[in-house]
Amino acid sequence: MTQTLGFAWTYSDDTHYVITELFADGTSRTVSPQYALYMTWIQSNTPSQIAGNQYVTFPGGVPTYNTAQAQADATAAAWVQVRSHRNLLIAQCDWVVLNDGPIFPNAVLLSQWKTYRQALRDITKQTDPTMITWPTPPSTVEPSPI
Repeated sequence: MTQTLGFAWTYSDDTHYVITELFADGTSRTVSPQYALYMTWIQSNTPSQIAGNQYVTFPGGVPTYNTAQAQADATAAAWVQVRSHRNLLIAQCDWVVLNDGPIFPNAVLLSQWKTYRQALRDITKQTDPTMITWPTPPSTVEPSPI
């Protein structure tokens, strides 16, 4: 065998990894976390995290995936997408309720549009951004002739 250069972690998914011993001649082999040379190496070469994965840290030299933080960040990102879509839907119906919008011959229809817009504003009161129940807009409005 040639000289060991170090070790690498390869993730098969977010939480499962394989440890690979890297040799000076360009070859490598898979080793267990209990491999003596790896255990000695990790004591002085423990990275703070895996490059490109902010959720993997190395407390005590053991790669650990922070599932709670990853889920919290994914939820926050999903809420950003929900708010963005909600804002677009509100903007698309601004013309209905603005002062220079169409004159409604039917006060009930205007009230339905206002209720729809309020339901859009209340979207963030739902608990799961991946399971949003979007309100249905009222029927198409035709401005009445003046």
